[in-house]
Amino acid sequence: MTMTPSSPQRCTLAMVRALTKPLILPPHPTASSLREALLLKWGIRVPVDPECYTTKNHWKQQPRTALNDAMFDWQPPPGTATASLHPYFSFGDTSSPFFEPFKDVGNCLKQLLLHRIASHETHNSIVLVSHDIDLFVATSDAFLESDLERIRQAVMSRVHSCEYYLLRCHHNKEQQKLIYGYHASPTDATQFQIFQHLVEVSLLDENWRLATCVVLKNLARILHCLQDYAVPLVWSTNRKLQLVHHNKRKRSGMHDHHDNDEQYVIQKIYETESICNIVNATVTNMIFIYQAIIQNNVPHTDRLLSFEEHDRERVCQFGPVGRSYLPKNLTELLDALVCVCEALEALHDLGIVHRDIRWANVFHAFLTDTTIGGDVEMTEQDYLENQLDRSREWVLFDFEFAAFAPQPAFARHTLTPGNHAPEMILHDDFDGDNEYSLRYPEHGVAADMWGIGFLLQTAAVDIPASHAEDLATLQAESLSANPTNRPTATECLNRLRNLQRRSVSTEKQLLCADYKR
Repeated sequence: MTMTPSSPQRCTLAMVRALTKPLILPPHPTASSLREALLLKWGIRVPVDPECYTTKNHWKQQPRTALNDAMFDWQPPPGTATASLHPYFSFGDTSSPFFEPFKDVGNCLKQLLLHRIASHETHNSIVLVSHDIDLFVATSDAFLESDLERIRQAVMSRVHSCEYYLLRCHHNKEQQKLIYGYHASPTDATQFQIFQHLVEVSLLDENWRLATCVVLKNLARILHCLQDYAVPLVWSTNRKLQLVHHNKRKRSGMHDHHDNDEQYVIQKIYETESICNIVNATVTNMIFIYQAIIQNNVPHTDRLLSFEEHDRERVCQFGPVGRSYLPKNLTELLDALVCVCEALEALHDLGIVHRDIRWANVFHAFLTDTTIGGDVEMTEQDYLENQLDRSREWVLFDFEFAAFAPQPAFARHTLTPGNHAPEMILHDDFDGDNEYSLRYPEHGVAADMWGIGFLLQTAAVDIPASHAEDLATLQAESLSANPTNRPTATECLNRLRNLQRRSVSTEKQLLCADYKR
């Protein structure tokens, strides 16, 4: 293992990501599906640093049971990348009068979610929140059901979904149990439905910590999905961006043969022709770009499925829908970059530049079929578990700011610093004068190739030594300040395909994220 100062933490994060690989969709809010989701098997054996003081201190009460050895390797071979169980799975001593397991549950979930979700805490509860929507609550024995009123009011004011449910862990002090379950959507304006118990973990069981780890790992998977996929699209107050049901047979929109007859799609509502005055983005231009994408069958891009006008509002539906997240390993990283470069190769041949290449605009595609091998029917759980594993397609989306090259540079302070190619921004000075802006007064397809370097820079993936040097070189070349020095989409594609065919070494190092323009 080639280590840098940040490597141990990154290795730990990689293991946490492997444990909490998100589900595709939240399980339906029914007792059976949620119970199955909470009890999904652990899946890997985590190598633990035997010299980590905090891990030993927090896990000293845990007997070395068979389940313990199956989940954690406490004596990994020398040189193995190890994880500290603290703070990701940190529990106090049940004999301590200060032990508050509901707080441990809430704090562990925040760690497993890598602090990408907000929280607020009272003396008897911890609530995890995303986009101002309460997703999970851990409650103490003193928690009163009437205390859910604040959460209920927040839900009723923001969520427009009959399938909303609040996940919960409750500490029953008298029975010495952690009880996991959920509250379903409010049936009326007065209260949540009763707390539905799903899984109980006895604090008297010698394996209670291990059983809790399994449940928390699965809760993190579900919350990842709710945070990143479902929640932002169910706001009743945000009708401009929604997840809606699209039926192709009832529309004569701009779909193509890749669409299913029925599917969920992203619906955006534009109240004016202008999308963004700063970059001169308009609805008409966006539609023209999507028409070119469909007519030329550009791969690995989303589609404008339909366009309608209602009372001067422009309603657009886009598909397909996928999950947007950072690649978890080298395979996913190379798959994503190859797909993006294949899309850019076709786009650039048409003279189209996307102008906003970043991970927020790349998603992992869902499979569109529900069969294995085309003829064996899958169960719903099989589908949820396998479709991301079986899909190697990543999709470049959001062409609101796309344009035909070349385009003039934008004024300073109009684009997010560091997220765009330097020639896209007018520079007041460059090495003491305005030579840079005079030399590059406009930008073209090379701006997207800077975006390939930006994807590599922000991927945060542990790279095998067999691939590290070549990817670091590709990153540096793509991020060159001189657009003429950057590789083309075709050149990038050939190099990435060669890397896909290369054997992978076991030694790893972190892809360097530092560069100077």
